Amino acid sequence: MKQPLKLTEVEIHSALWLRISEHLREKLNALRIENDGNRDEISTARLRGRIAQIKEFLALGETEPVNDAVTQKATD
Repeated sequence: MKQPLKLTEVEIHSALWLRISEHLREKLNALRIENDGNRDEISTARLRGRIAQIKEFLALGETEPVNDAVTQKATD
């Protein structure tokens, strides 16, 4: 079984990753605010999917293993 993609310590502290992760966190916050609005089921599901995807990308820089729990927690 292939190991999940993880960034190295050097990559985690690189200027590029710091910029990308900051951008993703800002986008995540904006999507969470948008999710608090009054939306139909389909729009809410799409928005939650986008939130889950951003969380998966941000998890690349975490030291804990990435698993399905990241996706499951996306709607918290």
